[in-house]
Amino acid sequence: MDVEQLKEGVRAGLISVDRLSDLIVTSEQELKATKHKVVQTEQEIDEAKRRIAELEAQLGSLPKQNVSEPFDEHEYEEGEEPLPPPTKKVGRNDPCPCGSGKKFKKCCMNKQGGRG
Repeated sequence: MDVEQLKEGVRAGLISVDRLSDLIVTSEQELKATKHKVVQTEQEIDEAKRRIAELEAQLGSLPKQNVSEPFDEHEYEEGEEPLPPPTKKVGRNDPCPCGSGKKFKKCCMNKQGGRG
């Protein structure tokens, strides 16, 4: 191996070391930025947990309600029944709700004094 080849090998090695140094610096900067984002995210999580605890405390102070039954604000008298849910209006050409199989207009519409 002559001196020129040796110098060329050293230059190539120095260039590689320089590139590696740049990569290390870039990686350190990215690591620092990532750590900062992690800290921010942890703070946001802590804030969310605090807010959830506040809301749970507020929820705990509300009166309990039986959710298995539909909510109805009206208080009924003894013996009074709630109204049935509203039914769909029967159209002229709909099957008659009496079950005859005829169209409503040919069956019960006139018996009800007009449209149902």
